[in-house]
Amino acid sequence: MWSNVSQHALNSVFAFFEITIPRTDPLPFLHAVAIVVILGLYLGVAYITYDDDHFYVYDFLNIQEHGNGIVAGYIIGILVGAIVLFLIIRYLILLRKWITESKMGKAGKFSTSRPQDGHQQLGDLHMEHSEVTQEHV
Repeated sequence: MWSNVSQHALNSVFAFFEITIPRTDPLPFLHAVAIVVILGLYLGVAYITYDDDHFYVYDFLNIQEHGNGIVAGYIIGILVGAIVLFLIIRYLILLRKWITESKMGKAGKFSTSRPQDGHQQLGDLHMEHSEVTQEHV
């Protein structure tokens, strides 16, 4: 029982916490590509397991029992579901940011003192350092 709770339910609790509580930015769309690639690799591992151990990790991947079309439908459905879930989470984070930062004015303790471009700050530090070294030469 605890194994199922710790492997499945707690992931959902942690994901909900990550969406609602911290001040993280929305996920970039490039992360959706990584999710699709990882799903494809996981699918490959599932079929490697069948080829090696002669059992399907998930019964719905059994082509002999369900046929190519049904299995392809499952795979495409999971892919679409993953992308839809990614978009829902991304826009829930945007909604949270809009509510907390725009409507409630909770932009954060350090938001006004942070420069917009971190490289500019590093460049200024480098310039100040090189000016100091030239003065001492």
